[in-house]
Amino acid sequence: MIRRSRSLTRVLVAGAAALTAVTLSPAAVSDAAPRGTIVVLGDSFSANSPDLSGCSRGATSWPKQLAARTGSRLVDESCSGAGLAGNRFTIADEAQQARAHGGFTAKTSAVLMQFGLNGYWGRREVGIRYLNDCLLHGCGSRSATLAAITPAQFVKYVKPYVDYTRYYAPKARIAVVGYPELLAPGALDGCINVAGAPVARPGSSGLVALMNRIQHAQKEGARQLGIDFIDAQRVTRGRGLCGRAPLVNGVLNPAADLFGIPMHPSVAGDRLMASTIARSLRL
Repeated sequence: MIRRSRSLTRVLVAGAAALTAVTLSPAAVSDAAPRGTIVVLGDSFSANSPDLSGCSRGATSWPKQLAARTGSRLVDESCSGAGLAGNRFTIADEAQQARAHGGFTAKTSAVLMQFGLNGYWGRREVGIRYLNDCLLHGCGSRSATLAAITPAQFVKYVKPYVDYTRYYAPKARIAVVGYPELLAPGALDGCINVAGAPVARPGSSGLVALMNRIQHAQKEGARQLGIDFIDAQRVTRGRGLCGRAPLVNGVLNPAADLFGIPMHPSVAGDRLMASTIARSLRL
């Protein structure tokens, strides 16, 4: 039986800061990069580090598991709290770092991007402020914030980096990595597992709608850009926060990682992501 609570705010984490313009140029160390470089630009779902304040990366994150699985050189610039726009760390900042570290060369095999849950979509902000409002006051599935999350906006943010990659890393497979299932797409309310018990937040259908809108924007945006989309929601279906065998962590949930970061992938979840990406892109 699902217990209902309004105290979920404490376990939801996101970040915000500012979008900066980026002008990329060829990496000076292009000849030094070995064959099979994988570049990752992303947020805390990519970094998956206990330090949610910056750019440290967890030892079992999917990028690290993917590099180990494929034997590739990894240029992982993911940062917790990063977003497409309006964050302390953005896709622009991460792309600059990846360039400086020799990520975009003829030897690059894949460039992977995972963004959407933080920062601005147009003039509307998602992230901790939106989530807090939903949890404290409730939220419906129709709002101006949700309406701003569109494939066109996603394409606007991501296209410069797709174009840059195609020019300087012409052999690379480019992919948008979706988010794993957190809430079942047809659920009515937000829910998280606390100490082994599902806890729902009544009147928070906007949280489900948020994940659905981001999924659609990423997937359709990738199609319009002519790049791959890794459908993490599909491969983790039924195994979200309140699933019977979750691949994302709740709060002290023994069915996932007991002390894992709430609302982020478990070690098993990241393992599945790494194998899915490797298989989908033939890395």
